[in-house]
Amino acid sequence: MSYIVDGSNVLGRAGRSVRDPAEKMDLARRLSLFQRQTRARVILVFDGPADAALETPPPSPGLRTLSILFPPDGCPADDLIRDILDGRRDNRDVVLVTSDRELSAYGRRRGARVSACAAFARELRGVLRDFHRARASRKPETKPPSGLDLRLWLDVFKDAR
Repeated sequence: MSYIVDGSNVLGRAGRSVRDPAEKMDLARRLSLFQRQTRARVILVFDGPADAALETPPPSPGLRTLSILFPPDGCPADDLIRDILDGRRDNRDVVLVTSDRELSAYGRRRGARVSACAAFARELRGVLRDFHRARASRKPETKPPSGLDLRLWLDVFKDAR
């Protein structure tokens, strides 16, 4: 499954500042966790000029990283999203996250499923809540000492008397 997220639209619908780099970074962090938990590919597209703080880091071997894209100067993110959809042979495994009516209609015509920002926000919250619950419920793993470790410690403390 792949997600193409209209980042500015998601932030705007959530009542957050679409120009604030901290808001963009927070969304990118949450989507990175979402990607890790769902094992989906996520492409986050923002309007405006590229932000060096949000550049996509090079992927670690065997791991997917969140792709963060900015359109060329003077172009809206919607055009870049259309280009991404047009560049794929098959969009049946794509979920386009936007509440923009025109972009939603275009995505559907290209074969993608569309998720409104509010619906995706609920899905994202659920995935992150499950992640944090699972993380909190994990108990640190303690292993009993091996026979050799036990003998070594007994020797150390036997000589200490």
